[in-house]
Amino acid sequence: MLNLYRKSNGRKLIENLVVGQEKEGVKAEFDACLSLLKYWRDESTHGRKSDIGEAEAFTSLALLLRAALFARDHLAAQKS
Repeated sequence: MLNLYRKSNGRKLIENLVVGQEKEGVKAEFDACLSLLKYWRDESTHGRKSDIGEAEAFTSLALLLRAALFARDHLAAQKS
């Protein structure tokens, strides 16, 4: 996965592996869960100093929790 991630457009390739065959609603929910995390990752990759405040930190943690719940719910549905 790391080798794939490092390729040009690697993040999108991995996203397609994870949710590429899913319904549009699942894809949209997945994207919403990771949207802020993608932003912070992109900012840190470019070496920019981040001045994240309390509100952004709280929102990021809430989105991490939502992503975990999405993964739990999606995996449970696949096992059924």
